[in-house]
Amino acid sequence: MVRAAACRAAAGVGGDTAVPELISIAKHDRSLLVRRRAIDALADNHRLNAAVETLVELVGDANPSVSLAAHTALLRVAGLAEAERSVESWNRWLEARRLTPAPK
Repeated sequence: MVRAAACRAAAGVGGDTAVPELISIAKHDRSLLVRRRAIDALADNHRLNAAVETLVELVGDANPSVSLAAHTALLRVAGLAEAERSVESWNRWLEARRLTPAPK
């Protein structure tokens, strides 16, 4: 529980500098709860391509709980109610996002 809370705190306090550690936790931590908290924290840092790319990658995770958490986080980032849960679908969205100019 402490590591899970630390993920949320790191995202709030560390901001962009916390993203590399959150990516590592989301991919490799032994606790599913901690991985899901890191996924949520990555979604909070969606301005960084590395955070969003990791979420897309995790949609394909072998653990269904991790895959669903990443998909749900991406829905939140994209502002969508539903979308196909596949890495290919999210990669298409990610590519379109990269091609869309930022608002001025």
